[in-house]
Amino acid sequence: MPCGGRESAYRAFKDAVYKGDGSTLIILLVDSEALLPAEHTSADSEPSDEIERRERRNAEDRRDHLFKRDRWDLKGIDVENIHLMVTCMETWIVADPAALSEFYKQGFRPGKLPQRQNLEEEPKQDLYAKLAEATKDTIKKAYTEKNNSKIKHASKLLAMIDPEKVAVRCPRFKTFTAWLDRQIRDARLH
Repeated sequence: MPCGGRESAYRAFKDAVYKGDGSTLIILLVDSEALLPAEHTSADSEPSDEIERRERRNAEDRRDHLFKRDRWDLKGIDVENIHLMVTCMETWIVADPAALSEFYKQGFRPGKLPQRQNLEEEPKQDLYAKLAEATKDTIKKAYTEKNNSKIKHASKLLAMIDPEKVAVRCPRFKTFTAWLDRQIRDARLH
């Protein structure tokens, strides 16, 4: 459920956690707003208890980032329910140029989008500039914060993106969706 800006999302998350009865999965998913070091990774043959320790360290790193950057107090909250879009939601959107092309149609210039394989290494301002450049000649106008296209277009674009394409170029998206798939599977088993 979109909650508006970062502070609104943080307050809504904390409120939902403290008022919740445990029957609903409550997740905080916000932009990191900054480049982050790569997550701790493992080999496929790693024992399951080591995988769980690594995932816990990654979750603690996400919580620590939000404390250092925003001074958000997330003590007492399950850190595995805290996730980040690195550096911003638009990183996920540009990971699927075909969806952008379908949405913006004529005038869209996919060659102007970030080309790096790992989009989480793309600085936020560069990503915004390239996205604006790729969309500026479309009938829907450039995707920028100034013309409110983020508000007008983002939710529609998020609904269109191919998760498999995003997972290839956004490692934390892959982490998030794998975690979410496990939560759904476990809920069905109980």
